[in-house]
Amino acid sequence: MKFLSVILGLGMLLPLIVCAQDSADKGKRSLSSIATVLVRGEHSTRIPKGAILYIPTRLRDRVSSSLQGEYLSWNDFLRKNRSWIYLQEVTMKQAAGKEPIKQQVVKSWKTFGKMVIAVNHGDPVSVKPKAYQLAEAEE
Repeated sequence: MKFLSVILGLGMLLPLIVCAQDSADKGKRSLSSIATVLVRGEHSTRIPKGAILYIPTRLRDRVSSSLQGEYLSWNDFLRKNRSWIYLQEVTMKQAAGKEPIKQQVVKSWKTFGKMVIAVNHGDPVSVKPKAYQLAEAEE
């Protein structure tokens, strides 16, 4: 597993976890294959794919396949949309799927009524599904 950073927007450094890939696949990845677009009104931003941990049904329309309107850095987008976004701090071990996210934490997301986005030190980060599978096995 490699840890990379991608610059999105006006100098925003976005950490990403990238899994090893076959040499045949190198060079064929686009930004849309590693990022998810969040949209609200006339603004949008990108976060790493796998960073969204939970989406209430009423907020599913906030995820798009393409940028719409004015592109904002993650921090600016978050400032304008804090009312419907909850940040879940995760460790790099959790993001890599080596450590589970506690089941009571996963269950609590449904009570917030907000989109839950994984962050490490405040920056969005992809979380491998294995972190959820391990959490579900704890029940």
